[in-house]
Amino acid sequence: EVMLNYGSLDNTQLLLYYGFAIEDNPYDSVSLELEPADEDQFVMQKRLLLKLLCLPVEHHLRLQGGLNPRLIAALRLLLFEKEELDLSEADPEGREPVSER
Repeated sequence: EVMLNYGSLDNTQLLLYYGFAIEDNPYDSVSLELEPADEDQFVMQKRLLLKLLCLPVEHHLRLQGGLNPRLIAALRLLLFEKEELDLSEADPEGREPVSER
């Protein structure tokens, strides 16, 4: 008896390389690329913060498992308003929340 282990592949890879897909495949994922919109007046500040905080712009969501904290942090940063980006009034000790949101 010969057995093949295809490993932890998503359906895109299984279909492309082996010609089949698995219903409710736990390894399926969705890729997201999160960049500040070019129309955002704070696009440069947000790109700089993403880089300084080592937050990736590319993320992968899987059906199983929770949300990656780095994804949540990147989303929050991309939604920052002027007050949240103004670090001149920031608490140097980091004890106060960035905003009420």
